[in-house]
Amino acid sequence: MARSHGRIDFGIWSNKAFRALSERAQRMYMVLFGQKDVNNAGVLPLMESRWAKYCDSMSVDDVRDALRQLEEARFVFVDEDTEELLIRSFIRGDGVVKQPNVFKNALKCAELVDSPKLREVLAGELRGLRRKDADAVADRLFPNPSGTIPDDVPNPSGTLREPLNPSGRVREPRGVGVGEGESSCSADGDLGGRGRAHAYTHEAGEPAPHCPQHPGGTDAPCRACGDARRAVGEWQTRKADAAARTRSAEARLRAEDRARAIAECSLCDEDGYVDTAVCGHAPAPEKRPSLRDLYLKAEAEKNMPGHATSDMQVVSHSRSVKP
Repeated sequence: MARSHGRIDFGIWSNKAFRALSERAQRMYMVLFGQKDVNNAGVLPLMESRWAKYCDSMSVDDVRDALRQLEEARFVFVDEDTEELLIRSFIRGDGVVKQPNVFKNALKCAELVDSPKLREVLAGELRGLRRKDADAVADRLFPNPSGTIPDDVPNPSGTLREPLNPSGRVREPRGVGVGEGESSCSADGDLGGRGRAHAYTHEAGEPAPHCPQHPGGTDAPCRACGDARRAVGEWQTRKADAAARTRSAEARLRAEDRARAIAECSLCDEDGYVDTAVCGHAPAPEKRPSLRDLYLKAEAEKNMPGHATSDMQVVSHSRSVKP
């Protein structure tokens, strides 16, 4: 259901960053909050031409300048490739997080965002809420780049952290099958310095979560197992980045198709709307022929070579003629 109103936190007028914006940028921020097609995650289609029409003295260039100012101040983020705009603090500012059912919908809307840029910003916003459901969606939107477990999350495996190497002896590599999809490299540093990550990497799929010496895992301290877990995290991050690039490319193609359909349509405006409705880009209906046009067409068909008059028509015609 489309929104009928928007909420503005009065505290925004005490925000030094917002007060430093130009009048044009501040007005644009209010315009964005007042759009009925903002979803509960704060994302809406980028419609610069449409927003420019809301004020007779504003042009499309003015709208773009206002959006530039808002993005520099981190109030909004814009992705022109996917034609999406994010109001960064919308979930908190519009009271979405305080409404359980609305917040559930906001999480679903967040996962539908195409732009990798906006997905990363949204992930940061959701993690800032410190909620398990928001953190889970944030990890799907943009994996935690540090790959570390937060302090308030218990260690599920119960394994201990690996102590420093008291002997200072460089450990020998323990990898198996080096050169056949798996490899290992020794720790460097003389006094227990943390070594480079062991590349227990299977080229055809996800790397093993444990070292070859402990294929089923272990509760004992093991540097190689720790390196293997980090390798899994890095692999998952690369996989998520590749998926995001694919989504971005697909979104770019959809945007190009949409722009082409709008350019070829004779019914809608520059944003694909007919008044306030989204245009289906159907061809304009042909003009209904007049009765005279229908009569002339029937006469032309009657006079075509090979046109035969039925006996019934002849009899009917002869009966209508007076002697």
